[in-house]
Amino acid sequence: MVWIHGGSHRVGAGWVYDGSNFARDGVVLVAINYRLGPLGYFAHPALIKAAKPGEPVGNYGLMDQIAALQWVKRNIAAFGGDPANVTLFGESAGGMSTLALLATPSANGLYTRAIVESGGGWFPPGGLTAQADAGAAATRAMGLPEDVTAQALRAIPAEDLVAKLPGSDYGPFTDGVLMTRTATQAFAGGQANDVPLIIGSNSGEDSLLGFKPLPDPAAALARIPAFVQAPYADQPGDEAKLRAMFTDRYMGAPARWVAARAAGGQPAWLYHFSYVGSRYRPAVTRAFHAAEIQYVFEYWGRRTPMSLVSDEDKAMATLMHSCWVAFAKTGQPTCASGPAWPAYDPKTDQLMEFGNGNGVRTHFLKPRLDIQDAVGLRDMGLPGQ
Repeated sequence: MVWIHGGSHRVGAGWVYDGSNFARDGVVLVAINYRLGPLGYFAHPALIKAAKPGEPVGNYGLMDQIAALQWVKRNIAAFGGDPANVTLFGESAGGMSTLALLATPSANGLYTRAIVESGGGWFPPGGLTAQADAGAAATRAMGLPEDVTAQALRAIPAEDLVAKLPGSDYGPFTDGVLMTRTATQAFAGGQANDVPLIIGSNSGEDSLLGFKPLPDPAAALARIPAFVQAPYADQPGDEAKLRAMFTDRYMGAPARWVAARAAGGQPAWLYHFSYVGSRYRPAVTRAFHAAEIQYVFEYWGRRTPMSLVSDEDKAMATLMHSCWVAFAKTGQPTCASGPAWPAYDPKTDQLMEFGNGNGVRTHFLKPRLDIQDAVGLRDMGLPGQ
């Protein structure tokens, strides 16, 4: 299993995640690093001009991920791994990267399965020109001349780039060479790499908005059409409504949509993670962004005393970890306990909920996710738009 860490394509490192329990269960875990921020996803007209014909520009973090997968293919047998049985998985920016790799033809054949944890699935089209224009604006703000050369850009100390270019939108983009289409476009057109897939999200993805009250939620809601708000009428207040919409728009609905597009080939499995650790209750009622990672890894981190981990928490970790391990070994998420997890079919619309009461759910949050489909896909550069 090859793990791509999250961190908004800006921060993070592979060493943070302890794969000991995967190794205990017969899985060789490789947690990779890749270039981040402006070192990972920076484009500029000068770099495009200096590039050789057919040479990709800008997606350096994505190139690192492909290089890591190539390394695994060449070398993992020496560590007891099987180069013909590689599961790619990641969370947040790592999940987005996994989706990007599913849409990148040169990555095909480097992995046999994929898992996307809170990685979204709807990515608006951009392109190299837009990314380069943003890069040029950023270097002008640094005081560099309009006609700065690639050589001069490469001479800037890495520390200065990271410190002075914090505002750009980093992450995989369509550069026309390495990535020729977004992951959304690839799944919509049946062009994504067809491998068994697990994809899902958490009940409290709105933690990405922060934990403080949102400023003027009533004003924000006033800009959202009434028909979009209608399925959220049961939410207790304006802020709760906005947060539920955010979770559905950026994570829940895209995950379901990707699962539906993927289901026409190799099987896909959809999940919803709503389990709240016992130590957070009753103050916390939803599973925040990234909360599932410790259960997937069956590892509580360096800062969580085991005295705060209940038997119920351990049981959830044992369950989720077993699903991920079984999927990596066999291509089927056959979990250690609980009901069988059915492959996703848009007609039956079933997912597995990992929560305070695990189980298969049918038409889970359907009115909410349907309305997000109706409005969220409009600007994704899909045929007919």
